[in-house]
Amino acid sequence: MRSFLNLNIAAARVINQRLPEDYRTDGNFWFQKNVLKNGFRDGDVVYDVGGGSRPWFTVEQARALNLTVIGVDISGDELRAAPEGSYDEIIEADLCEFSNDRKADRIICQATLEHVHDSAGAIRSISGLLKPGGEAFTFCPCRNALFARLNRRLGHDVKKKLLGAAFPYTEEGHDGFAAPYDKCTPGDMRRLAEENGLSVAFLKTFWVSGYFYVFLPAYLGWRVYQLVARAVQGEDACESFCMILRKR
Repeated sequence: MRSFLNLNIAAARVINQRLPEDYRTDGNFWFQKNVLKNGFRDGDVVYDVGGGSRPWFTVEQARALNLTVIGVDISGDELRAAPEGSYDEIIEADLCEFSNDRKADRIICQATLEHVHDSAGAIRSISGLLKPGGEAFTFCPCRNALFARLNRRLGHDVKKKLLGAAFPYTEEGHDGFAAPYDKCTPGDMRRLAEENGLSVAFLKTFWVSGYFYVFLPAYLGWRVYQLVARAVQGEDACESFCMILRKR
C-alpha cells in the first residue's frame, strides 16, 4: 500500500513541477521563511497563539533576540509539553474569549485560526493583545479549499483516520485537531481585521497543498476543481493564505 501511495505522490510531483510557480509555492514554508524569520526585533514581547507544544522559537533563538515569549493555548497540557524554557509565561485560554492588556509587539498565529469556533472573537482578541503599531503574523488554510470542504463533510473522526493512514506523520502535529474553518477566507479575515482596528499590511494566497497527491486521479480532479473555483471566487478559492495585521 505504501509503495502504491509513494508512486502516486511521485507522479503528482512531476506534474506539479510543470505548473506555474503560483501553483507550486508551499504556503506554510513560505510564511515561515519570509515572515516569521524576519519579523521580530530585539526585545519584542511575542505572543505565540496556538503553538502549544510546538512553539516557533527555540529557547536559544528567543534569548538571542532578547524576546519575551508568552504561550497562549486552549490546552494547558499542550503548553506544558513544550520544550522546557520555551515560554516565559503560559496562558491557558480560549482565544475566542481571551482579553489582555495590549502589551504584545508581535503575535504568531500559525495554523491556529482554522481550529477556533469563533474567528470573529479570535480576531477581536488578537487586536486586544497588540500594542498600537504591533503586528500579528497569521497563516491558515482556506475554508473553500477542496480538502477543507471534505474535512467538514467527513467529520473529525473520519478525517483523522484517513490522514493517519495516508500521512502517518500528521498524527504528531496539529492536523488531527478539529477544524471548523470558521470564516477562514482572505475576504472574511480582511473584513474582521478592519472591523477590529487592524489594517491588513500584507496578504498572500497560496494554491498548493499535499492532501491529494496520494492518488493521482484525485490530484488531477483537485487541480481542475481549483482552476474553476479560482475563476469564480478569486482569492477566496485559495488553499491557504497568510496575513500581516497591524494595530492602528
